[in-house]
Amino acid sequence: MTRAMDHHASRLLIDLGNSQLKWATQQPRAGAAISLSRAGRAPHQDGHCAALLAAIGGQAFDEVWLSSVAGAGAERLAVDLSTVTSAPLFRAHSPAAMDGIRNAYAQPRRLGVDRFLALLGGRVRYPARALLVVDAGTALTIDVLAADGTHLGGSIAPGLALMRQSLGRGTASLGEAIAPPSLALNQLGSDTALAIESGILAAACGAIALRREQYAAMDARLLLTGGDAPQLADALTGAELLPDLVLEGLARYADCFVEG
Repeated sequence: MTRAMDHHASRLLIDLGNSQLKWATQQPRAGAAISLSRAGRAPHQDGHCAALLAAIGGQAFDEVWLSSVAGAGAERLAVDLSTVTSAPLFRAHSPAAMDGIRNAYAQPRRLGVDRFLALLGGRVRYPARALLVVDAGTALTIDVLAADGTHLGGSIAPGLALMRQSLGRGTASLGEAIAPPSLALNQLGSDTALAIESGILAAACGAIALRREQYAAMDARLLLTGGDAPQLADALTGAELLPDLVLEGLARYADCFVEG
């Protein structure tokens, strides 16, 4: 990666997930501060996202920063972006250490970059706190960060949608019953669709509760991000919902390359 040069550059920040694409912009203010503006999110098809291209068309950026776990979709997105902006594109990867965080993985880049950036964003918000960072997207990831910045590792489970799809594929009699109705965590289902949703929510919240109990002595702050995080937030006491946590981490990642 070529290192970005201007700490006060205007930036387009993009997080390309397996099914959703999220973006925001940074515009420099008077002085040293750079503000992060929420721009939008939309589904993408193999990296192609007309909503993003339409939203940024005509805007000028000094840099584009991309976080992607979508494989070849990132290359397709880069081609599409080149049609609407001439700004250089920089890719984020999980490092061994950054901004006080020490990656638990022996091969640092094998840690999903979205997971590292969510930790980085959490560290910016709470620099001296232990963190339990949950990203509820296509997968449900849970990562534990000690107060001193040591990443203790994490766990990965199917996200809510994948659990529904798995039940639909693996159980013929339930295939037509799969739906995401609104349901409270403590509510049992009175029909098959509601029973499925009850079980899915209980499984996800149970996985998070297990880690909270396991690391209770750390007094870790629970941070939730990802598309399904709002469904889990009400059921998890003390959880903080931060929909743009990965993008916040990407903004700090870009700053670290300038500072470093």
